[in-house]
Amino acid sequence: MLKAFPDIHSYDPLTFFTTILARQRLFLAKQYKYTHHFGSNKEPDYVLRVEDLDVSEIAERFGISNPFPWENSGKNSEPVELGEDLYWYLVNHFKADYFFFGYRPKPYDEFMDTQKLAA
Repeated sequence: MLKAFPDIHSYDPLTFFTTILARQRLFLAKQYKYTHHFGSNKEPDYVLRVEDLDVSEIAERFGISNPFPWENSGKNSEPVELGEDLYWYLVNHFKADYFFFGYRPKPYDEFMDTQKLAA
């Protein structure tokens, strides 16, 4: 990334996303792409959602008794302050995900309140 964007460390969050996504389309992939194999018509067996992550059916099917490890959890408990422009930029970027998964984006202030509660 530093070769392609040598001044990346000076980017504010909005500049980071708009600059990177303009040239690196796969950097922040739409999530619906992970639910399809584009060379096949086969539907996925499972789609897991973080907000109601129940893996009991999969664990039972495959004989897994230990819980799945949390490999990608961060240690930072502080909410990231997204500016409203960046929030709506990201909502627009993921609009296909909202459509395919049946979500609706929250108003900006409600989203930020939710982030503060989660931290």
